[in-house]
Amino acid sequence: MRIGFDATPLLVTRAGIGKYTHALLCALGEVATDHDFRLYANRPIPPDAALNYAHHVQSYFPRSRWLWEQTILPRTIGQDDLQLFHFPNNSAPLTTRVPYIVTIHDASLFVHREYHPWRRIAALRLLMPIIARRATKIVTDSHYARRELQKALKLPAERFEVIYLAADRHFRPIVQPTAIQKKYHLPDRFVLYVGTLEPRKNLQRLLEAFAQLRRAADHRQTKLVIVGADGWRMPDFKRQIDQLGLQDGIVRLGYVDDTELPAIYSLATCLAFPSLHEGFGIPPLEAMACGIPVLTSRNSAMSEICANAALYVDPTETASIEQGLHQLLCDRQLQATLRDAGFSRVRDFTWQETARKTAKLYEEVAA
Repeated sequence: MRIGFDATPLLVTRAGIGKYTHALLCALGEVATDHDFRLYANRPIPPDAALNYAHHVQSYFPRSRWLWEQTILPRTIGQDDLQLFHFPNNSAPLTTRVPYIVTIHDASLFVHREYHPWRRIAALRLLMPIIARRATKIVTDSHYARRELQKALKLPAERFEVIYLAADRHFRPIVQPTAIQKKYHLPDRFVLYVGTLEPRKNLQRLLEAFAQLRRAADHRQTKLVIVGADGWRMPDFKRQIDQLGLQDGIVRLGYVDDTELPAIYSLATCLAFPSLHEGFGIPPLEAMACGIPVLTSRNSAMSEICANAALYVDPTETASIEQGLHQLLCDRQLQATLRDAGFSRVRDFTWQETARKTAKLYEEVAA
């Protein structure tokens, strides 16, 4: 088949949907070699040897990705004799006649409006129900996300396909991460957070819990290392660090390339990921693959993904997060138990399996 793929998530910092799009395309190049993949974007896609198997279609309009998606892309698709198109980023053109699959990663636009800027809400809340109804299939990342989307979009369960994500293969314990430790001036003992800095990641309560934790004598030298690009409402986050007096307790690295992340995970004492809402959540799997214990939320999709390989806390209670951090930092037996369980759990997820299930869905839809 000739399959079109919206590659615009590859144009921005690769976290979340960008990471999903890149990893899926790389794995499709390994497991779906019988198909002709064509990548569409409103700007040139950065060079990547793993994506050389696919044809890059030039139909650029750099001024606006949304206008390109709704006007130029449908015309280009109509000229390319495609059997199917895959949109991996919650949106699709309203006018395309080619059968399409859309990946909608979670239902937060419908159940948690407060986690999104108003422009995103105004656009996608209106468009997403139409796009979902017109899609031949809707892919989503977990059974939890499927249940929420099914309720929000009022569509039957058979319209959805749950396909799990994964951690990349290069995430593994790094035995001597000294160079990365020196490069980023990382302490010997720290709690790690990885993810875009935005409200639904619950950084406000994580900072409050960490500030309370550092009042204890055992934890006064513990640092919180934050890895991730600035997202929405960043001034509030920076202001809170100052108000809590955490200037000397926080190490902010900003966006870090995936090639360096395994070493940072390997240096950490634990990962703190107390997100308020997740359709999947890749950082906990990356941490497990690198051999560090994970603290995460007992809500949304996290218990489905992490199973028995994480310490769960109530993300709405600062005291619960603080207590969980204290346990992971001090209880060596718990650390070892979660480390072993994490190594076992992460083997259940691979991008090759994600790609195989996605390619099978392509064939079913085309048939």
